[in-house]
Amino acid sequence: GCAHSCRFEYSLNFEDLQNKEKIKAYFMSSKDLMGIQRLYEFAKAGIDSLKVEGRMKSPLYAATTAAIYQSALKYLREQDDIYAPQFLYWEKELNKIPHRDYTEASLVHKAQEDSIFNSRENASEAGYEMSGIIKEISEQSMIIEVKNAFNIGDELELLDFNGQFQKIKIIEMTDLFYRPVERTKPSTLVRLPKTPGAMSWQLLRKGTLV
Repeated sequence: GCAHSCRFEYSLNFEDLQNKEKIKAYFMSSKDLMGIQRLYEFAKAGIDSLKVEGRMKSPLYAATTAAIYQSALKYLREQDDIYAPQFLYWEKELNKIPHRDYTEASLVHKAQEDSIFNSRENASEAGYEMSGIIKEISEQSMIIEVKNAFNIGDELELLDFNGQFQKIKIIEMTDLFYRPVERTKPSTLVRLPKTPGAMSWQLLRKGTLV
């Protein structure tokens, strides 16, 4: 198994320097890969399948990234338009999920020093966090497994399997026994009114930046 050595902070001792300077750095840690603006070139080269990095990433990162790249590849097969405004939308959505700084790295040229992510990750700067997963759908409600707390009155966004987001205003919420809930707790189940088009295993997210 992986020991995650690329995520460690290292002390580098440059003994050839007069002051024996020590530098602490995450020099083995890479920025996250961003290739959305390169998809047109890939498609023209005959590539129709991508491996999206996502090991040890959150479900929100993996689901959002996979859905957006899938939508972009489908669009290119149908429209063949590199300058579509859709690409700006997709890039904006990729910037909303918790991630390290992005780089095109070896997609453009051999990865250089600027591909290193030399700091700790800070998910709070992402703008959105995962709120929950739809576990079950009935005729009138959907059961949500809560990942991060949300309240009555909050606005959530539902990620469908095509990379699109649907806004949901939380105006009613209960536990599994239909008792009213004002604020959820992580690792619990709650009922929300059914949203048209919602399906099991779709994700809900909430904005964290005002």
